[in-house]
Amino acid sequence: MEVKNVLLVGSGTMGIQIATTLARHDFETWLLPYRSYLNYFKRKEKGELITLPASDEFLESALGITKRIIRQWTDKGRLTAQEAEEMLSRIKGTINVEDAVRDADLVIESIPEDIDRKKEFFRHFDAIVPEKT
Repeated sequence: MEVKNVLLVGSGTMGIQIATTLARHDFETWLLPYRSYLNYFKRKEKGELITLPASDEFLESALGITKRIIRQWTDKGRLTAQEAEEMLSRIKGTINVEDAVRDADLVIESIPEDIDRKKEFFRHFDAIVPEKT
């Protein structure tokens, strides 16, 4: 199976670095904040209506930092302006878990280093990702 679309859950320092590396290597990359994932599954398990906020400050911050990193690489001559624009076009953000997994060929987690959280994460995502993922 060819991997083209990657969902990265966790938009902290490590998640941002992984996202920029993926985009640099031509992967369509979706960033989903860990908090968005948690809210979705907590509400789903309780049978509550899943609503989404209009925006997410963690996601906006992560996308801003990503742009700044790519701009720095361009300023240092590591990327051309065209390569930077192409990279930026491959990094997208979402707070909608269902939309995020829909086209994912691969899911990468960048969540807190707690084995119970990671087990729970994989249990949750195993239940909703497409069979191809």
